Amino acid sequence: MMVARPDQRSRSRVCVYLVDTFCLGVKNVIGPETVSDNRLTKLRGTVFAGYDELAMSAPVELAQHLVFGAVEFARGLGFEPHPDFAVAADHLGTWSGPCPIEFGYNGSPSISRAPTTTSTPSPVSWPVCTRGKRAAGSWKRRLRALG
Repeated sequence: MMVARPDQRSRSRVCVYLVDTFCLGVKNVIGPETVSDNRLTKLRGTVFAGYDELAMSAPVELAQHLVFGAVEFARGLGFEPHPDFAVAADHLGTWSGPCPIEFGYNGSPSISRAPTTTSTPSPVSWPVCTRGKRAAGSWKRRLRALG
């Protein structure tokens, strides 16, 4: 989920939220950052490059329900959002809850093994959690490269 708000002439404040709607809530956050319109276009292309469909605009209320609702669902399961979420939450504005979106899989928590992991269960951590930390560093490097 990317939320961009006009800041100055030809600049915007932007945050990117990596949201797991099935279990873990907000897994990573980038921003808020002030970017030029040109960089915003490049960032949008980078963030959504892994999807078959183009990114689409949506009302900020939908973003609030999706992000804050996922956080609420995950907290109910004992998972806290990424530490950077505390700063990035304000970028979404005030949430009026309750959320009309059903989280999980048919309302129940669901987690699947990352495609690069083995079938042997890990006694230390869930594969998607450890993989997410590596992916977060990769995203931040890509953003810095966009200048």
